[in-house]
Amino acid sequence: AVVSTQSTGGNTKLALCCSLVAGCLQILMGFFFLGFVVWVISTPILCGFTTAAALTIAFGQLPKLLGIKGVRRQFWRSIYDTFSKIKSTRWPDAVMGVVCLIILFALRFLQRWTESKRNRVTAQRNIRVQNAMMASGWLLCVSRNIVVVLIATGVAFATRYGSTPFTMVGNLTG
Repeated sequence: AVVSTQSTGGNTKLALCCSLVAGCLQILMGFFFLGFVVWVISTPILCGFTTAAALTIAFGQLPKLLGIKGVRRQFWRSIYDTFSKIKSTRWPDAVMGVVCLIILFALRFLQRWTESKRNRVTAQRNIRVQNAMMASGWLLCVSRNIVVVLIATGVAFATRYGSTPFTMVGNLTG
C-alpha cells in the first residue's frame, strides 16, 4: 500500500484499488495452485525483494516507535528525517515501544522453549498439571501480539489523566 500510494501520486482511492487488484490476483493464484511460479524467480531476486520490503517496513515504523513527528513517507526521505530529528524523540513512546518489542521477543523465545519441552517425554506424577501449564504457556505465546496490545493499551489508558505521554495513542473522540 505504501508503494502504491507513492506510485499513484498520493491518490488514496487509486492506491486502494491497486491493492485490491493485487490481493485478488494473489487469491486467484492460490486458487489455481500457481505457487510454483515463485520457483522460476531466482533466489537472489527473492532475497533482495524480501530485504527491501523489510527495510521499507522497518524505517516506516521507526519514527512511530520513537514518537518523531513530521517524517515524510518516501523511503530515503524518511531515513533522512528520522535521523535528523532523532533529538526530538519522545522518550515515553520509545520506552513503550522497546518494552513491547522485548516482551514480544521473550514470548517468542518462550514459545520455542515450550515446544521443545513438549516433545520430551517426562516421568512425573502430575502429568495433567504439567500438560495444563504447557497448554497455558502455549496459548499465551501464540496470542503474544494481542497480549502486548492489551498491556500497552492498559498502560496508555492508565496514564491518560493530566497529559498524554504517548503520541502513538493520540486523542480518541466519539
